[in-house]
Amino acid sequence: MQYWAIQTLNSLALGGLLFLLAAGFSLIFGLMRIANLTHGALFMLGAYIGVSVMRVYPNLWLAALAAGIAVAAFGGLLEKFILRKLGGNVLGQVLVTLGVAFILADLCLVVWGGDPIPVPTPPFLQQPLRLAGIAFPAYRLAVVAIAILVAIVLYR
Repeated sequence: MQYWAIQTLNSLALGGLLFLLAAGFSLIFGLMRIANLTHGALFMLGAYIGVSVMRVYPNLWLAALAAGIAVAAFGGLLEKFILRKLGGNVLGQVLVTLGVAFILADLCLVVWGGDPIPVPTPPFLQQPLRLAGIAFPAYRLAVVAIAILVAIVLYR
């Protein structure tokens, strides 16, 4: 029984991550009517910027804020100077954003290398939570909670 409970919680955590990605896609494609294929590259850029900030200042919230601001600024510049000029040209948006994604991927490879960079779990999420005799990582439950919160906000 414990095996199935852990598998269910792991599935909920993965589903929460996939939901958060899908919510971003829905907002960009559905509401803004922009065919933007740089999502993965922008997530990667934000992660690398966050890791770089954490190396200097080991604070998760500061790293997340700095990465969010940097990626938002880059996305805003991309939208203002490139995507806005391609309004209504879906094929042009797809080609340009795919090209930007390849450029960002190569840039990240040059700057940060191709080796995995370990990121420590934040101290407040390191201890596993015990639910009905089952120990489960707190950070995965935090992902589920964040996904539920985003779903509620988007539903309204």
